[in-house]
Amino acid sequence: MFDAQEQRILDLRRKRRLGVKRLRNERIRLDGLRLAIDTIHKVLCRFDLNRLKRRRLVRKGRKRYSRPLPGDRVQMDVYTIGPRRSQYTAIDDC
Repeated sequence: MFDAQEQRILDLRRKRRLGVKRLRNERIRLDGLRLAIDTIHKVLCRFDLNRLKRRRLVRKGRKRYSRPLPGDRVQMDVYTIGPRRSQYTAIDDC
C-alpha cells in the first residue's frame, strides 16, 4: 500500500511541480490522507526528486538612464543628522 502512496506523491511532483508543503495539502485535499512533511521529503529524497529546478529569469538587457548634459537629471537625498543639522547628497546622472 505504501508503494501506491509513494507513486501518488511522485506523480504529483512530476506533473504539477509542487513543493513539499503543497504536496501535503494536495494529498489531504484529493485523498484525505495526512502525511508529515518529513515523510514526503524522505520519499522525494529516495527517488532523487527533492530539488525542483528553478526556471531562470531571462532579462533582455538593462535599461540604463543617463543624460547627455551635466545637471540635466540630478538625484537628491537629504538625511537629518541631528537638530538643525542635515546632510545633502546630490548625484548627477551625466
